[in-house]
Amino acid sequence: MPKKSDWPRTVTVGSVTVKVYRVAHPTNKTGRAYVVAHRTPSGRKTSKFADPSAALEEARLIAGKLAAGKVEAADMTGGDREELHAARQLTGKIPLLSALEEWKAAKVLCGGHLLTAAKTWADSHRATISATPRRLNQGCLFRASGFSP
Repeated sequence: MPKKSDWPRTVTVGSVTVKVYRVAHPTNKTGRAYVVAHRTPSGRKTSKFADPSAALEEARLIAGKLAAGKVEAADMTGGDREELHAARQLTGKIPLLSALEEWKAAKVLCGGHLLTAAKTWADSHRATISATPRRLNQGCLFRASGFSP
């Protein structure tokens, strides 16, 4: 009598179920891959992992987000989450969208040469004030609008 397979595994949170399948994958060292599958309003989503524990952890995260009603967040990959976390650390206390809006406005006003404009402004003001990113940006914005700081 054949042994019953442990796969697929099901992760359930509330009424949400996410499945993890083990599939043949010749390019992985083990010859297997683990596929996390779930449904969203836009259709079935899958993501592939080499490690079964990583796949099960991702399935738990997705199931938790879907159960909490965070459908868009469930579509984020691990890389997306790491990138968002890194971006938030770069901006410090400034909200990420505020920092991006300010950067975009400065880039447009400086003709796409934001670092060059910031360095030029810093060089011309180095003896009088310390050049913080906010002051560098203000200098660029003032010059672009025809004013001198």
